[in-house]
Amino acid sequence: MQGAANGVPASGADFMSAYQSNPSMPLFILDGFEVSLQKIYDLDINRIERMTILKDAVATSAYGSRAANGVIVVDTKQPLPGRLTVNYTSNVQITAPDLTSYRLLDAAGKLEVERLSGMYTSTSSFASHQYFWDKLYSKRKADIERGVNTYWLAKPLQTGVGTRQSLYVEGGDQYLRYGVSFAYGNNKGVMIGSGRKNYEGSMMLSYRKNGLLVRNQLTVNSNRADESPYGAFSAYTRLNPYWNPYDAQGKTVKTLDILSTPGNAAQTIVGNPLYDATLGTTNYAKYFGMVNNTMLEWRLRNGFRFTGKLGITSQSDQSDKFLPADHTAFINITDFNSVDYYTRGQYNRNNSSFFALDGSLLLDYSKVIGKGLFYATLGGSLAEQRSQGAGFEVRGFPNSRLDEVFLGNAYLRDSRPTGKNDVTRRVSAFSSLNYTWDRRYMADFSFNMDGSTQFGDDKRFAPFWAFGLGWNLHEEAFMSGLKGTAVDRLKIRAGIGTTGSQQFSPYMATTTYQYTTDREYLGMLGAGLMAYGNPLLAWQQTMKRNIGMDVSLFKERVQFRLDGYIETTNDLLLDVNMPPSSGVATYKENAGKLENRGMEGNLNVFLLRKERQGIYWSVFVNAIHNRNRIKEISNSLKKMNENNDKSDNNLQTRPQLRFVEGESVNAIWAVRSMGIDPGNGKELFLARNGELTYEWSAADKVIVGDALPDVSGNIGSNVSWKGLQLGVYMSYETGGKLYNQTLADRIENANLRYNVDERVLMGRWKKPGDATYFKGLADLEGRQVTELTNATSRFLQRNNFLDFESISLTYNVPDRYSARLRMKNTRISLQANNMFRIATIEVERGLDYPFARNFTININTTF
Repeated sequence: MQGAANGVPASGADFMSAYQSNPSMPLFILDGFEVSLQKIYDLDINRIERMTILKDAVATSAYGSRAANGVIVVDTKQPLPGRLTVNYTSNVQITAPDLTSYRLLDAAGKLEVERLSGMYTSTSSFASHQYFWDKLYSKRKADIERGVNTYWLAKPLQTGVGTRQSLYVEGGDQYLRYGVSFAYGNNKGVMIGSGRKNYEGSMMLSYRKNGLLVRNQLTVNSNRADESPYGAFSAYTRLNPYWNPYDAQGKTVKTLDILSTPGNAAQTIVGNPLYDATLGTTNYAKYFGMVNNTMLEWRLRNGFRFTGKLGITSQSDQSDKFLPADHTAFINITDFNSVDYYTRGQYNRNNSSFFALDGSLLLDYSKVIGKGLFYATLGGSLAEQRSQGAGFEVRGFPNSRLDEVFLGNAYLRDSRPTGKNDVTRRVSAFSSLNYTWDRRYMADFSFNMDGSTQFGDDKRFAPFWAFGLGWNLHEEAFMSGLKGTAVDRLKIRAGIGTTGSQQFSPYMATTTYQYTTDREYLGMLGAGLMAYGNPLLAWQQTMKRNIGMDVSLFKERVQFRLDGYIETTNDLLLDVNMPPSSGVATYKENAGKLENRGMEGNLNVFLLRKERQGIYWSVFVNAIHNRNRIKEISNSLKKMNENNDKSDNNLQTRPQLRFVEGESVNAIWAVRSMGIDPGNGKELFLARNGELTYEWSAADKVIVGDALPDVSGNIGSNVSWKGLQLGVYMSYETGGKLYNQTLADRIENANLRYNVDERVLMGRWKKPGDATYFKGLADLEGRQVTELTNATSRFLQRNNFLDFESISLTYNVPDRYSARLRMKNTRISLQANNMFRIATIEVERGLDYPFARNFTININTTF
């Protein structure tokens, strides 16, 4: 499940909600129809024929109102004519946790940190208080001396071994072709009990005769994803190693410790997450979906072709989470006489559904006129998406055997179910003209008129257009001396056009009310204003301008592509503040402008290519440089800047977003640090006026770096020798800055009542004269430093890295060997991911979920 509205998760097939929660996500097109990222993720990789990435205005023009973030087009393999063949793929995936990047303290080190910080020294004059701390220290020290040193990180983990099996049957003749497939996947996570099962079946039938092609593909999916009963991995990264999860008889205990302070009645009971795994909890999500795509193509005379498409997507999702009363989530509810005691135990259920209808009609015309080729398209499309969801929470489940939602005691006081009901409709009319003369000069023009119910009544429709030119210099006479020897292809191209974006709520242009069903007046229900609609709300448009070249040299041994671009997003949809008397805080308005400039290049070189011997060796590198600049912002963003400078609720422990005209969206704002004063262990800051001070102030924030790298991209190499293929793939970044929040949260702002990074012991200031990177655990008087570290340039670091992402080895078994088993096209491959990383920042990965390395064995063959 992805996205949410009013606390209700959206269906995983709901690509509209996905765009709202991931505004930078590209548009996904599968076999001509828009789909969700979940659908792409669950797709059998062996069924993919090709994947194309579209970025510039001309390439994305057909998807005008939805293509601001680019388009990824995926085409699956179509059935081949001939006798019936069976393609079988077996995949085994091993997922192994890797904890080498963690640097948590052991039991003795953690106790020493507590002692150095002054935790066991009472600040009270009462002798009983110091006795309490002395007794606690002695107990923990005794536990350590008798061997208690729990490595909590390994407790909930496993090496997951999963499998995926797929079977594809195809056949037919020149008129009728068919394909039937079934796939089963069972992936195991590295948290014990976590996993994901997926079932998929599809059937494709096509008929072609006398210029008429009719094709229909039906796909059915069922999926269930289970979370680990051991809970969140982040809970284990906090537990002190001197806590023992088992009693003297080896039984799992429920309570690890009771944290309290003498003279203070409040206490915190620390539960053992391993105990929760013994209770029979439930935490899973499942869905069942269907996709049916129908396509009709009719080739008429005189160069005309008519195409009609109709796609239907339907999916139902459900998630359940059940915690019985004995779960440690309720361990601090101990008063038998309280109302809360009888609401222990919790069941959350969310149901959602998604239905989409997408239809289009196109008429194409092509004609050769002398040396010119003319191609034109005229068409229209209609689409509708419906998304519904409801969720509720029931409390009061005395034991794990009462694990059905209807067995609960009651809803929480003053609570009610949550829900949503979103409908979005879109209509488009589009045309395109393409002309090529003498294979040298090319021109493309497209125009779209899109309308959507997402926008205001007065701005329902918006035009999108694109114009591009291309010049094949290698076809010119003056290049004839180089063509075929040095230059195979040299094309220069340029384009300009507009695209749109769809990552917005469906009702933001409509004034919306919500009934207050929990109150009434004279037997009538009231309604409250939820959103103030703006009838003038228009499409957010991005103007894309690009120029580039494609080069192929030395019989295609060297292939190069270079693009430069400027993208300006106009009419950004932003919140505008409203006066309190209106009843709403903000409403949507087109009031912003953002510009991106950059360059992107791809280079592929064959270092060795002997086609007769089947020997190839190629290397590739791609790189992108991008910078953005805010050109206009709304008053609401200015107000947000002010709110983000407030020091309440610990907002300043991390850099807050700040939007300033002329600056980058990715700018990092913090107070300049002059380091730690060796005399007292305090941080020294540089104020805006140039003075040195120990006092941190939000007014002294300046731009200390930008998160965008100067250059980022990928590097790789592919080697083929007869039937063997070796592929190596790496990614890199250089020139960017990163605020290392881990250093702040896990070292200086760490809660010393729980386990911390070993650098808290080894790296923090302890006594006058210490030259350290981190401030002191205790001050000069021996009192524990409890003041939080706010956003400071001290934790800004260069983010340069080279990530060895994957290595794969494939062997194509010669048919003369596999034919003995009546097989052909047999391929065996091995792949390993996340091999190693070289970086300027030591990354502690997997704080919320354990970092893991994946190893895959794949066998594919045809009968």
